[in-house]
Amino acid sequence: MRIVVIDQGLMSRMTLQGFLTDLGHEVTSTERSDETICRESRDYSHPDLWVVGLTPSGPQGTKQLWGIRSCHPNAPIIALMSNGDALSYDEAVELGIFAFLRKPIRLAELELVLLRLLEWADSTGGLHAGAREAE
Repeated sequence: MRIVVIDQGLMSRMTLQGFLTDLGHEVTSTERSDETICRESRDYSHPDLWVVGLTPSGPQGTKQLWGIRSCHPNAPIIALMSNGDALSYDEAVELGIFAFLRKPIRLAELELVLLRLLEWADSTGGLHAGAREAE
């Protein structure tokens, strides 16, 4: 799968990028979280999955998710949340969040979510063909 990781923390980004690359995925990571990210670089043009570390509570986390959703209405999003992050269930449903993971991330838990995502994609056709070819 082509995965974009967005997180403010350098160590988090590097850990996630290394882990996901070791699993065989093509990964791009950035700390940028504004809505223009998906328009500025071809690296973000057609990801199969977004893994997004939400900023501390407030409108910024929701804003970055809406920015991604505006450019990629069907791409699944895994939201990485700290204890102080607030996103209502209704917002999560409206944004099409596939899964929530609490920080600090447990890599085994992330791997299980990815397996669940691939199973879902196989049963529903939820990811475009490029995602299934990378398996």
